[in-house]
Amino acid sequence: MAIIDSIVAFIEGLEEKDFYKYTAITGLIVAGTICILIFRHYYTIGSLTKHINVINDLRENAKSVLDKFVIVEQQRSDVDAMITQEPNFKIGGYMKELLAKQNLANKKKMEQYLPVDRQDKYRETILTTQFVDMTMQELTTLLNEIEQKERVYTKSLEITQSKIPGTIEVTLTIATLQPKEQSAG
Repeated sequence: MAIIDSIVAFIEGLEEKDFYKYTAITGLIVAGTICILIFRHYYTIGSLTKHINVINDLRENAKSVLDKFVIVEQQRSDVDAMITQEPNFKIGGYMKELLAKQNLANKKKMEQYLPVDRQDKYRETILTTQFVDMTMQELTTLLNEIEQKERVYTKSLEITQSKIPGTIEVTLTIATLQPKEQSAG
């Protein structure tokens, strides 16, 4: 209590001019401290909000990556199941049978195989076949049959006009996946 009594005695002993001066200084110090605290509060809130937004973006990206991973794993298991259904599948034999079935064997100009080892456990066997003097109906029938075969997929298709009216020249590239230990062809 002695400290409080000495402060009260000091204030009572001040002249009015000095009292207002000390009151103004004390008010400025209190107001400045309040302003600093408010600034620090909003600065901290802004910084934490930015940090929360970054964390939310990272969380959403992680969720997206995990969702894609689940889809890729499902597709891998589907490919594995498809490969085990036909372990001795040969894309060349398939194409030969398909062309015979469609009566297109005589329109085949060239055929080229290209085995490509992938980074995963598969080898992609690519078959490029050139056709001459095909009609659009023959091409669409051929493409429809290839689409029906789950094991084969189309990589590229190039169509150019033929010298014979009403026909086209086609370069068709199809592929299949096989386990790496199995030979391609």
